[in-house]
Amino acid sequence: MKYFENLPKTKFESTIGSFTISDFFTYIDFSKVKENTNTIDLDDKSTLIEAASKIYNNPDSFWSFIIANKKINPLKILPPNANIFNKNEEGKYDISLTGDLSGTTSYVFPRGSIILPYQSNSGNSASFSSVGNFNIDGPFSLIDDEFYGTSDMITKKEKNGTLFVSGVTGNSYVLIYPNSGGSYSIQKLLYTQEVKTSKEKTLYFYDKPNGKFTVTSKITATGESKFDSNKIESINFNYGTTGDNGSNVTVESFINTSSKTIKSFTNSFFGKAKSFFITAKFK
Repeated sequence: MKYFENLPKTKFESTIGSFTISDFFTYIDFSKVKENTNTIDLDDKSTLIEAASKIYNNPDSFWSFIIANKKINPLKILPPNANIFNKNEEGKYDISLTGDLSGTTSYVFPRGSIILPYQSNSGNSASFSSVGNFNIDGPFSLIDDEFYGTSDMITKKEKNGTLFVSGVTGNSYVLIYPNSGGSYSIQKLLYTQEVKTSKEKTLYFYDKPNGKFTVTSKITATGESKFDSNKIESINFNYGTTGDNGSNVTVESFINTSSKTIKSFTNSFFGKAKSFFITAKFK
């Protein structure tokens, strides 16, 4: 690729032949690049390679988006496409579980845990017809993500039947969850305290009197752990209202209304790219 063609080269010999490779101790310091950037409309329905081919007529120039947007991980650059996101989230739920109907004890289980409807069983758990307090052929789902700070979990799509109905709480379940040693344990007779679709998960709360945001989830809709108020300050708060005091910002509203633009360099940047390379020298 052209990016690597511009880097210093290192030669080495091996048992299978001679090789010349790019110097992997060469990098570009983001802070040294002061070039002007443009903004382009793009989301993850496309790829950076497709964008580079369209904008620069050179798919090998996709690396320039990483520098222009000051990101290390290329997967963190493109905003999510609303249509793809909504389709992928169909059938997933955001649930909260409690150990009693009063809701005083909350339970959170790690991703990969299996959730099944609780079934009363008076038979011998070692008998051929019994597997404990659940139907081995019945409906089930897996925990896809867990939020210990807010005591809720996102489930994958249900299999073999219906587990959840949005807004319906108080149903009883069994959880089979992985242990650190590779085995599994069972936690039975838990109740749903809250059930909503995964798209309804609240990310932020906008405090209208104070004009401030409060983070209500450990991650943002883009999967980043850092709260960035610049990403949502332009959102129109006409959804999930909780009265005159403020509004909830859900995952779905965040995805649908947030900006779908990224930064790109002008073509003149590539003629200067070599001057930004820094090669670490080790003795």
